Amino acid sequence: MGIEATGHTRWFERMLTEFGHELWIGDAAQIRASMVRKQKTDARDAAHVLELLSRERFPRIWRAGGPGNLGCLAFFANERAAAGPAYAP
Repeated sequence: MGIEATGHTRWFERMLTEFGHELWIGDAAQIRASMVRKQKTDARDAAHVLELLSRERFPRIWRAGGPGNLGCLAFFANERAAAGPAYAP
């Protein structure tokens, strides 16, 4: 399965993994950029994601850790916090 990246995909990925499915998370900006400009709807977005997956053109993003491996993300969050405000975007 494939979806656009959002801030709340971890729980969904964990749930699908528990049921034996794999979830690919794609770069939302690249997905939108590869689509002919039309009015944005969930149905069009879903059809476009399916097309990208079936043609092996889905812009999958790399994420630290995988399903159930949030320790790596916690490490990076702690390192960023320890770096102080100079590191803040």
